[in-house]
Amino acid sequence: LSPYTIEERIVMSTWVYERWNTGDTIATIARKFVERFQNPAPTKVTMLSWEKKLFATGSIKDLPRSSRTPTRHETCAAVEESINRSPLKSTRKRSAELGIPRSTIREHMKKDLGIRPWRPSFVNELSDNDRDNRKECCSELLNTFATIPSRGKVFFSDECAIYRSDQKRNVFFWSKENPHYMEEIEHKPPHVMMWAALNARHVIGPYFFNGSVNHKSYLEMLQNWFVPELDALGLRQDVWLQQDGAPPHYALSVREFLNDSFP
Repeated sequence: LSPYTIEERIVMSTWVYERWNTGDTIATIARKFVERFQNPAPTKVTMLSWEKKLFATGSIKDLPRSSRTPTRHETCAAVEESINRSPLKSTRKRSAELGIPRSTIREHMKKDLGIRPWRPSFVNELSDNDRDNRKECCSELLNTFATIPSRGKVFFSDECAIYRSDQKRNVFFWSKENPHYMEEIEHKPPHVMMWAALNARHVIGPYFFNGSVNHKSYLEMLQNWFVPELDALGLRQDVWLQQDGAPPHYALSVREFLNDSFP
């Protein structure tokens, strides 16, 4: 039990709290305490602790303590129940929530529960028809390019957004088995767009767009950079160019240029 009374703690906490207005130092407050209560002053750490407790909780009393320490089985069960309820919560937040040391939580996960962290696969949001359309497209491509040499003539192209900040490394799903968890990503956060194309023998790129990609910037890239790169390799007359369904790829001016460049 504390050797100081409730009155002594409240008075000390009030003096410490008001020291910014009164100009009193911790040493001055300690001397005032001795003069008033004829009792040795508490340490500086204790003074600040009392002040924080009183003005944060409204009470200066010590919290009641349990007479029994939880067993390892009980803490393990609490950790398992927390993981089942919130598998995405970090060990740091779980520790604060349960009042169990972070090291103990990790030990329960590894040794007792056999739980490990899994990273989600971040994928673009898809509509109900997108998966069927992808499967049909793959079947048509396999029929069109039935031989290995013909497949080597296809240049597969795509754009990649390089984000200013990325939280993928901080996301975990805690589970005993791989949950194959997926996390949908926000559309159009701040980023830089990069484009590249490749076939069985060559990689062309990367090309960085100055700003967002629209039909004008995409057509300018094809005219002034991609096609000249193919010409330099002597490949333009014997290749196919694959691109996805982004709106800039299907603008009339882009399609007309591609039809003229790749008859």
